[in-house]
Amino acid sequence: MYTLTKDPRYQAAAYQVTKYYTTSIYTHPIPSREIKRVNGTARQDWEISQAGLGFEHGGIMGSANHHGPILLSSHAGLFVRLYAKTKDSLLLDMARAAAWGRDAFVDANTGVASYYWDAMNKGAGPFPHHAWWQLGWITDYLLSEATVRSNGKISFPSGFITPKVGPHRSYGFDKGRIFGRSVDLKMKKGLISLDNAQIDYILATNSDAKELYIVLLNNSVDQQEIRLRVDKGQSRRLFGSEQREAFLINANGENEIGMSASSGWKITLPATGLKVMKINYQ
Repeated sequence: MYTLTKDPRYQAAAYQVTKYYTTSIYTHPIPSREIKRVNGTARQDWEISQAGLGFEHGGIMGSANHHGPILLSSHAGLFVRLYAKTKDSLLLDMARAAAWGRDAFVDANTGVASYYWDAMNKGAGPFPHHAWWQLGWITDYLLSEATVRSNGKISFPSGFITPKVGPHRSYGFDKGRIFGRSVDLKMKKGLISLDNAQIDYILATNSDAKELYIVLLNNSVDQQEIRLRVDKGQSRRLFGSEQREAFLINANGENEIGMSASSGWKITLPATGLKVMKINYQ
């Protein structure tokens, strides 16, 4: 409502409700590096931590006593967006605690995380059971982070929040903007590859200008280096032409360096930072 009306009362109400929402997020015990064994596999305590996750509210008791929190962290995007408005760092910390370092819960066969914490990596059921919700909240979180880290220079319009599982928003209904350029969100499996799991990415294209944008997000509190590779065949099929040139752009929209067309680049990203690879085609 605040987005539509700009009435500050709605923004204040959203912030108040979000502060109430934080009481549903696990903050104890504080994760450590203690080695524990889960189903015969050695895990550090932080890998299996409940901190940052929320419990399911459904039913009379909810999930806290029986299954623990859920891995569908639909609050993450909302908390990032409210942080942008309020600068309340607790919200940003909670969002990142929910999203980072949850690989121990992902089923290797389907790539889908379990629904409840106590299931660990058994998966959420036959694919795509809960998979679309997980894609949804992760997309919302990453796009919200990109907007915050670029000071609003990267943004995508959203649809309504999703039913049942929480307040993550849906995307892809209209064009977004990256540093003033109109773009469409893309999901192209295999188009690019990264050699560092702490870097996430968002793909977007401008078909009129034949431009590919790769938004890189360092989801780590340390500086990271990556090798970014683009599949030549898929790249050529995007616009039916070859790459012409590439630019590495910082979070302010400034070209850091121009690069020749290539299938691979080495890139350094600052802690919790953002950079964008823009590739122009012939």
